[in-house]
Amino acid sequence: MKIKFSKRTGKGLSLALMVTVIMVIILASLSFANVRETITPDNFAPIYADWYGNDDWVAFIFYRDPAVVPVGFNLFDFYDIPDAFAISLTVEGFAIFKKPDDLSPLQAKIQGLGAVPIWFISRADYNTAKGDGVLTITELQSLSSLKKGSATFYAETLLSEEHPAIRMKNVEASGEMEDGSKFSLKIIWVGKPSNPPIFNLVNITFE
Repeated sequence: MKIKFSKRTGKGLSLALMVTVIMVIILASLSFANVRETITPDNFAPIYADWYGNDDWVAFIFYRDPAVVPVGFNLFDFYDIPDAFAISLTVEGFAIFKKPDDLSPLQAKIQGLGAVPIWFISRADYNTAKGDGVLTITELQSLSSLKKGSATFYAETLLSEEHPAIRMKNVEASGEMEDGSKFSLKIIWVGKPSNPPIFNLVNITFE
């Protein structure tokens, strides 16, 4: 699920529309051939957050409450097995697995429970923080550029690295910052494992 961060690449909004159409077709076709399960803490990926950014900002989306992230856990390690499974989620939805006992789904449709924590740090702070390969929740909270938001609307469609054809992530989120101002987040990422993205759009807006 990790990606290289960049500004939008590709041929513009027509490609974004094409991506959306392809995503709908794949979701519809595969949902009949595999196992659909409601997302729960013990079948959702054992992660606390995922993050995406552009040249200016990096957005950390917390699928589990940042207050419960172990202070010594390196967010760059991404997976925390088995500890993360025991922690409740900030999202709900369903996932489609190839087999019932698979750890990673082929795809998932996710929506927020009304208050998905999304934290923003500057690209410059992020680049400095990742220099030693370690980023803890404590270090993240100490960064001078940190802005904390809560998404009252959150919707995500994922075709994971387990998907046989292509990886996709589409996120739309909006909500309020701690100071009462508004934010919106739009992510469209398309690619294949171990390859540069085919299309990468990360729009972060503060109002």
